[in-house]
Amino acid sequence: AVDSSNNDTRFTRNSIRQQLIPELTRYQPELIEMLGRLSDHFREENGLIETMAEEWVAGNLKKNRAGEYMVDIRPLKTLHRALVKRIIRGVIKRHKSSLHGIDSNHVQQIFDLLFNPRPNITINLPENNIIRKEYSNLVFSFSESGSAPFYYEIRGNGEICIHEISRTIRVQELIKSQAISPVTDTDTALLDKKRLSYPLVIRNFWPGDRFMPLGMKGHRKLKDFFIDLKIPAQARKKIPVVLKGDQIIWVGGYRIDDRFKVTPETEEIVKISLV
Repeated sequence: AVDSSNNDTRFTRNSIRQQLIPELTRYQPELIEMLGRLSDHFREENGLIETMAEEWVAGNLKKNRAGEYMVDIRPLKTLHRALVKRIIRGVIKRHKSSLHGIDSNHVQQIFDLLFNPRPNITINLPENNIIRKEYSNLVFSFSESGSAPFYYEIRGNGEICIHEISRTIRVQELIKSQAISPVTDTDTALLDKKRLSYPLVIRNFWPGDRFMPLGMKGHRKLKDFFIDLKIPAQARKKIPVVLKGDQIIWVGGYRIDDRFKVTPETEEIVKISLV
């Protein structure tokens, strides 16, 4: 079967392949070959930086008495910034086995710690992980208590597997002319697209979370919402919470936020499914 979406130039990748590249090759017939060579160079240089970072981490990463990973800032500051950022990623990946929830902004924040004149400073990463500068040391404190925390982002149509709870979040954008049957499945949410913006964040419940449950006009603490439904504390940590920025739009499997519901004025719909 052929995926008809591959021909839809509303998608950036298709527009580039079908419109932009043919137009550019009119001016530079060797464009494809040049891009291929550039890609080869990038792979080679990327492989070199990755190897250098792995070797540095293997030779310099230590643990303190609390079992936290720690590196000496002084030799780290003498390295090229690109290598330092790769080392930061390497330390995180060594412990967590993946970089889910960690983006370039987080890495930049950690990099900036190295040159901050303050002797003691802390930043918080997703999943309750903490990075601390303690004088000449950079300390990586990774949370391991309770159920595994998770933090993912999705940037449009598609799906993402939440390995920590063995569930998948699927996002579909639908136009008004498409048939929409009433939702009776609690694992599906229909939301007004114009009230949303990407990326959507998918994470577990955090203390202090609040939202406006469908049908209500006031905010409610998510913890109280769970208590009313008699959901055990441990089970709450496995419920995916979907957000736009810092606003909860759906408590996966339970309730959407009233501010994002579909109304008669809705023109485009975002369907989010928990499978």
